[in-house]
Amino acid sequence: MGRRNKKKSIRSYIYDVGNLMDACDTSYRGKSQRQRAKREVCQVMDDTLAFSQAKMDEIKGGTYRVGDYRHFPLKDRKKVRPISVLPYGDRCVQNLYKGGIEPVIVNQATDDMCAGLPGRGVTSSNARWCLVRKVCRMIRREGAVWMWQGDISKFYDSIRNVIVMRELERIISDKEVLSLLREHVMKQKELAIGDPFSHLIASLVIAPLVRHLKANGVMLVNYADDFLCVAPTKEKAHRIRQMAEQYAVTHLRLKFKPSQVRRIDAAPFRFCGYVFHPNGKVFITSDTKRKYVRARHKSRSLASYNGLLLCCNSRHLRKKVECSDNNRKHHGKETNALCRKTA
Repeated sequence: MGRRNKKKSIRSYIYDVGNLMDACDTSYRGKSQRQRAKREVCQVMDDTLAFSQAKMDEIKGGTYRVGDYRHFPLKDRKKVRPISVLPYGDRCVQNLYKGGIEPVIVNQATDDMCAGLPGRGVTSSNARWCLVRKVCRMIRREGAVWMWQGDISKFYDSIRNVIVMRELERIISDKEVLSLLREHVMKQKELAIGDPFSHLIASLVIAPLVRHLKANGVMLVNYADDFLCVAPTKEKAHRIRQMAEQYAVTHLRLKFKPSQVRRIDAAPFRFCGYVFHPNGKVFITSDTKRKYVRARHKSRSLASYNGLLLCCNSRHLRKKVECSDNNRKHHGKETNALCRKTA
């Protein structure tokens, strides 16, 4: 724990013009062709060196000011999410900050956290950081009989920037760097979902809760606002639920959704887009199946679904989709030939 509590200095990274130029390239690579054609993007990328030097002079001189957010709704399958986006130049600066604070925030995370951190996630190629394999290993452990699934209500919308700055001040020692970060973070009362480092900030906020549960001997897997904890008895699973809910409310100002404690082997359970069966089989949910079938002809969207399918038992689903595509192509060729022959 001492290593995590030691404050870090990232001034040398943020005050480097070369790192700001790399941040501009990172922002540009994340844009689509339509977004790259915008005027504000072209103005920055036409002369990245001049932009980086001018912006760095403002940062070092204390005259840099963050622009105004642009707000727009983004339709999700659950609800309509409010997205907040800064001008392109400010997003390049945010990518610079992201590169500086990312190693510090990763140092605060535990091995049980699988979201918002580099190299970790549902589709990680490394078995150590792959969420599906973590869950399978945990529910097969000796003594894992009961489970509690927790989900924080309106997680990103509920993160208060005051809590974010409290956590940043705990791990970063440079007051000048904290002043720069505060100007971005405190621009709004709540976390801006569209920022490049919003997922890192979310991981930083949730890390104290994960560490608190781990310190009390809880076996868990965390993915953003989703928690899966196992226990040998029903009473201990309820104590874990109460412990997590109390800590989230008192220390992080977050609230869990109503949840239940259940046996692991009672029935299949859903977690992070997968269905885990008591016999060890893992499948994707029906919603993800439908999205995969619709997106299988789009190369840009298909990559993420291929990663999801690699982590579960999807052999029969792939065969069905490939057979249906082959049949459609075959019938289409026969129809075209028949039309030519008739003509």
